Amino acid sequence: MKTIYVYLIFPLFILSCSSSHRSINLDDETEIVPQLFSDELVMPPPTQMRYLNSHLLFMTPNVSSCMLIMDEKTKKTVVWGQVGNGPDDFFSISCVGQEGDKMKFYDTNLRKYAEYEVSLQDSVYLKRVETRQINTGSISVLRIHVMSNGMIVGFAGLGSEKMFVLMDENFKEIDRFGDSPVKGLPEDNFIQLHGTFTSYQNKLFFASQPTGYLACFVINANGSVAKQWDKLLTEPLYDVGAWKWAKENK
Repeated sequence: MKTIYVYLIFPLFILSCSSSHRSINLDDETEIVPQLFSDELVMPPPTQMRYLNSHLLFMTPNVSSCMLIMDEKTKKTVVWGQVGNGPDDFFSISCVGQEGDKMKFYDTNLRKYAEYEVSLQDSVYLKRVETRQINTGSISVLRIHVMSNGMIVGFAGLGSEKMFVLMDENFKEIDRFGDSPVKGLPEDNFIQLHGTFTSYQNKLFFASQPTGYLACFVINANGSVAKQWDKLLTEPLYDVGAWKWAKENK
């Protein structure tokens, strides 16, 4: 024990002797203050952005509010909607249709459809017009889109042999359409082809985010569906055994 004790003390003694004549100069203290950027908007990545009456509407789910609204002229921002199960609460809100001052929303988790009249004149005010639960049975509808002719299209994530579900204005199923563009995907499972809808008159457009699959369908008010064109930007490669995209995908 004495030997160990001596070896531990000896280096400390050497260091203390060698540094006995050193001096340390400290710089003058520097005050650190935050830098404010009044012209920048700090927010989580929005899932959608809409424009209404000189206002930008950002859909921001999974945070304390459902939507952030910014006045384009004054840059003033307000938030709307709580995350929860209440009448005006949402978990995964998305705007699925817009007609004048009326906006239509859908919540994937709650399977809830809601319409609001939006007033953005003196202050932000959303008046709920209608709320209903969407019953699609065993089909898991991840996203819906309301066309101007009243037809409603849903993306079938699970439980359907077709990618899309066509419904009338009362959300009653009319038809299913759209074959998988990728060979080898699990049956009745289109989750890995999820994407975004838009429409113009009776034309529906779909873009798959993971694959770059683009498609256009003509959907008339009587419920008839016809594919006008579709395209794969690159041929996706899928590993059936591992249930994942191959490394060669671009």
